[in-house]
Amino acid sequence: MARKSLPEGAQRPPGFDPFTLNYEETADFYALVAGAIKDAGIEVEVVIKPHPSSSEPENHKMLSQAGLENYILTYDSFYDLLPSIDVVVAQFTTALSLPVAYGIPTLLMETNLQRYVHERWPLLEEYYTNLQFYSRPCEVINTLKEILSKTERECTEDIDLLRKYFDDNALDLAVERLEALLRINDESV
Repeated sequence: MARKSLPEGAQRPPGFDPFTLNYEETADFYALVAGAIKDAGIEVEVVIKPHPSSSEPENHKMLSQAGLENYILTYDSFYDLLPSIDVVVAQFTTALSLPVAYGIPTLLMETNLQRYVHERWPLLEEYYTNLQFYSRPCEVINTLKEILSKTERECTEDIDLLRKYFDDNALDLAVERLEALLRINDESV
């Protein structure tokens, strides 16, 4: 999973969306993944699921520069991809909880954006840094090699962690609270 990034050579305007990465951050991410796969010596098919609004030609260019082989770049629904995925490697994204809930080993690479999120939302920092495969860039190769070498790949520890932050029926409770707030708002008008 990869985030949207600025085009190659583009300068970040002051106050620009911090959730859009610099070109180099995404290119470096792809290069780390490619290096880890080569170092692991395991033949894998890599499915790249970029941000829906990211540039397909820019992604192909970065993947080519990274030397990543045997990859598919897809903008298909992430929900449709989950049943066929064995491992997820990602930069910060809110969609990360989907493969975690599915029990897929999920390597989250720490980035400047990840640190930005941690500074603003300590609860998210606690959640993300406690994922089993949260990794600094210097650890990504060894962590991915560890994941790929395992024959049993279900990640129940991260499912339990997710459930700690999102209890059963959490969505139902959130909807009930919103409905109650709307009723209170309607009554006060």
